[in-house]
Amino acid sequence: MDISFGSVTGSRFAEPLTEENVMPLIQSSKSSNTESKVRWAVNLFRDWQKERRTTGYIEELQNDILDMTDSELNTALTFFVAEVRKVNGEEYRGNTLYEVIVGIQAFLRENSRLVRLLSDDAFKREDTLSRAHVRI
Repeated sequence: MDISFGSVTGSRFAEPLTEENVMPLIQSSKSSNTESKVRWAVNLFRDWQKERRTTGYIEELQNDILDMTDSELNTALTFFVAEVRKVNGEEYRGNTLYEVIVGIQAFLRENSRLVRLLSDDAFKREDTLSRAHVRI
């Protein structure tokens, strides 16, 4: 894909771009490896969510990840990170869990949900479990 940026003589910056010009740049900058990790993280969450619904659940798991409020998402992710395991039952290493959360965050952003799961106050762990609507 050949994208012309234009130039302004004597200026450090190119001519202003339109949204029509910017979108192909954004799409072409996405790494296939990153897209694969994002898909894996979201599928892992959704698989956990589906299994958790059948074995006793928290109300926050009834909604799709894109439809959860910040509070519901915080509660669901708290349980998810604590419960998720590899296929062989082993726990994931901390850096892998970090990649999963960052992948979920990227997915949310791709779908116009601008959150910072690791730093927004809405996603601090304080009092998460006491707000959860747990059913067993």
